[in-house]
Amino acid sequence: MDEENIIYMKKGLVGWKQTDDQVEATHQLITIKEYRELTHQIKMLNKELDAVPEAIEEEIRKVSIDYSRQVREIENELEDYKVKANQEIKAAKEEIQKYKSLNENLLRISKERANADRKLKPKKEHSGYIVVSSQEKEIKYSKSKKTIIWETCIQTPYSVEFNESNVRTQINEKELWMLKSIGINCIHYCDYERINMMPEEEKQILNTAFSLKLRANYKAGYWECIIMHTKPLKEIPKTMLQCK
Repeated sequence: MDEENIIYMKKGLVGWKQTDDQVEATHQLITIKEYRELTHQIKMLNKELDAVPEAIEEEIRKVSIDYSRQVREIENELEDYKVKANQEIKAAKEEIQKYKSLNENLLRISKERANADRKLKPKKEHSGYIVVSSQEKEIKYSKSKKTIIWETCIQTPYSVEFNESNVRTQINEKELWMLKSIGINCIHYCDYERINMMPEEEKQILNTAFSLKLRANYKAGYWECIIMHTKPLKEIPKTMLQCK
């Protein structure tokens, strides 16, 4: 609509009167053509407004479909990954079990050979652990205090050709049985000062091992366990004594 051609009208008591004062005007006079154009514009705008929700819904639908597709793709990828991971885990477990069985077989053969070399019988059933010595030893604790403990040396069936980590793993698996067999009824690896803080009644009845170290005896050819404990050994099984 051309602003220069707008005619402003004012309605009075006796009828309509044209005015140039837009503030004073009460109506605006336009041609039929302008009115039709204006009506058409309003109609088109209303159509556009009516189409907005539909467009938004269509966009939401498209986004939803795309999102669902992406979710399905990710789920499929995850499922493929899980299947592949499970297969790899299964293969790894089988490989570990294979090497574990091989290692156990090698250890069994090595123990039997060690038992035969040391004339321990029965060769296949003997544990291979032999008490070499057990003696009193004075140690210091709590800076200036001293006490008498016992230090026991046990020869293992593992040759010094075995590396330290493998031997330590085997010892840790066997030590509870081994120590109980020689009368050590409590294991508490720590500083002796903490052992000394135990209740007196417990100290009287418990033979507590508080240290276990490994030593490679290259003269004998076997690894040894050096155990520090609070009381002397009592009865040692004959199977754990070296036969001459």
